[in-house]
Amino acid sequence: MSDETQGAFANLKALPLFAAMSDEEIQKILSVAVLQFFPLNYTVIKEGDPGDAMYIIKKGNVEIFKGSEELAVHTTNMAVLSAGDVFGEMALVSDRPRNATARTIEECEIFVLKKSDFDALLSENSALAGKVSTDVIDRMKKNERI
Repeated sequence: MSDETQGAFANLKALPLFAAMSDEEIQKILSVAVLQFFPLNYTVIKEGDPGDAMYIIKKGNVEIFKGSEELAVHTTNMAVLSAGDVFGEMALVSDRPRNATARTIEECEIFVLKKSDFDALLSENSALAGKVSTDVIDRMKKNERI
């Protein structure tokens, strides 16, 4: 495993969505993730858009916020994420629109895992699909209580 995927591996393993997966299953997931460059002030995902990928930050910082990007008014600044952090993971298993906007606050290198690639892995591995489904149901129930 390369150094750049080693950190991503550890971070995926720490997420509830991936915690029950074997090391081999996580390595399969990372094998289809693509490392991309994003410039300063680039909107990676936009609140309300359909979710089609998840992101693992290799280098740089990303701000997560709710509100109007066009007016530069953030009704809620939710977080600033940095190397090793993950965002957008619920898009892999939910058909719900994005609930926040993510924008780079410096140049970033980010692993991108497309929903279509993730779905293809699940269709090849029913045990993996079962693990993901159980966790998603639990997590959605928890989020609805908040």
